[in-house]
Amino acid sequence: MSEASKHDDKRLTVAMLWPSYADGARTSVDEMARHLDPKRFRLITIFLKKRENFQASSFEYGRQVYCLSDRKRLGCFHLSILRRLVRTLKEERVDILHCHRHKASFYGMLARWRHRFSVMVLHVHGLNRTRSRRREILNRFIFAKADRVAGCAESVRLDIIKANPGADASRIIALSRAQASRRRDDFVRSVRNCLGMTGVRSRGCRRRVLDGIHQSMKLLVLTNNPNRSSFRQRFRVHLDALQEAGIECSIVRIPGDLTVRCKLLKSAVNFDAVYLHKKRLNVVEDWCIRRYCRTLIYDFDDAVMFKDTRPDHRSLIRYMAFRRTVRRSDVAIAGNETLADYARRYCRNVHVLPTGLDLDDYTVRRDHKPDSDCIRLGWIGSASTLNYLEGIRGALEEIGRRFPNVVLRIIADRFLDLDNMPVEKCVWSLAKQASDLAECHIGLGPLPDNRFTRGKCGFKILQYAATGLPFVVSDVGVNRKFADESRAGFVARSEDEWVAHLEALIANEHLRAEMGERARRYAVRFDAGIIGSQLINILHEAPRQHAPAAEV
Repeated sequence: MSEASKHDDKRLTVAMLWPSYADGARTSVDEMARHLDPKRFRLITIFLKKRENFQASSFEYGRQVYCLSDRKRLGCFHLSILRRLVRTLKEERVDILHCHRHKASFYGMLARWRHRFSVMVLHVHGLNRTRSRRREILNRFIFAKADRVAGCAESVRLDIIKANPGADASRIIALSRAQASRRRDDFVRSVRNCLGMTGVRSRGCRRRVLDGIHQSMKLLVLTNNPNRSSFRQRFRVHLDALQEAGIECSIVRIPGDLTVRCKLLKSAVNFDAVYLHKKRLNVVEDWCIRRYCRTLIYDFDDAVMFKDTRPDHRSLIRYMAFRRTVRRSDVAIAGNETLADYARRYCRNVHVLPTGLDLDDYTVRRDHKPDSDCIRLGWIGSASTLNYLEGIRGALEEIGRRFPNVVLRIIADRFLDLDNMPVEKCVWSLAKQASDLAECHIGLGPLPDNRFTRGKCGFKILQYAATGLPFVVSDVGVNRKFADESRAGFVARSEDEWVAHLEALIANEHLRAEMGERARRYAVRFDAGIIGSQLINILHEAPRQHAPAAEV
């Protein structure tokens, strides 16, 4: 099977690992293949070493068979066999590893350290009753790595529980001593139960959809500030849709104390995935995520690898924290292509998901006539971005000199004053922002050109579009893309162009109305319902993704 077809194949891949070609191997594999639904499962067989009487053609159903070594004896341990095993598990994208006998279980345990897969099942025919302390410790490590242990009899099950005090007895089952087909039926049921188990400690696993239906999912959502506009628009606005899709979200503010943060990250073992919003991991947090988190989803909509106050200064500590976080992530969600290009250097599963907004919350301006002979230029933002508006002060002053009826409306928590143009100061609030915007005629989107602003996702431009306002923006980041695709705005590269574009919109009411209609139609692409559906698909697929960090 080609690599592309493996990636598109939605079936679960089951690998049966044997020390060598034993008499019961063919019978076991054939019985397993007969009881597994080929529409839901794909079966492969792996032998650690080949015997003289081995014939791959003896296996029916067209299954793939691997022999990792031609050695006559396996001995204690061979690194070359382990490497071939890990490579095979990666190439075949194995979800379930079914290990037969102690030697195969030993190699399966080591492979799980090197390669992450969903479920590891041990098939135990009997415990070695030696009193060797080394063998006892080794068995404990092997059983601790397994998600389900299947003993051939009730006595074997009791031996395993006795030899592993404190082990979860629900993970240890006994197969019936009836005929082989009955035992295979029991095992198949146990494998299926493994997929729905709670507390499976496999990290970064990729589980595929069974019967084409998404199963319920527990998601731990971590953010520095749940009230931040970025988090509100990228996640909280989709919360109802996520719950309807079976994704149970627990939103937690990341605490400031490192000890408390570590305890919080340890609780990730009780969730199917962790959704991390914009937070960059330090070394200790990275270790906790690697140890306790099954799947990490990292979402960022700003150039967090650079500092906004000093964008041209590359902070090595800041960039290394970003690289560490993306490398640890199983899935990275970027707000635009510029940010996605940074993430693709360190993660192969990168999705571009623009920021969405609920169009029903915005009042569309239908009448573009001046209000009492007054035309309003609107800008919405925060204290941290007010200096962007300061960058076009010269253009605004010139417009004020040419058009006395033009007013600048600032919707923010901090304001500025102009000499030649009146300024309406509207304190930003979530309840009033839509109505304050609806009273404007033209939206402003100035940005300086630096490494930080090129990563901006242009949410205020989408707000103007949702309100039905034409806009003038700087030629930075996604601004040009929004203006070109919507044909609802102008791109300004200099102060003269700012003045010319604003003058054209102020003087032409018909142009404002035409571009405003285009803006509203374009904003439909970013409706919360559409973006939310894409987010749901990403979250459902995330636990089934397997993507080691890209080589740099």
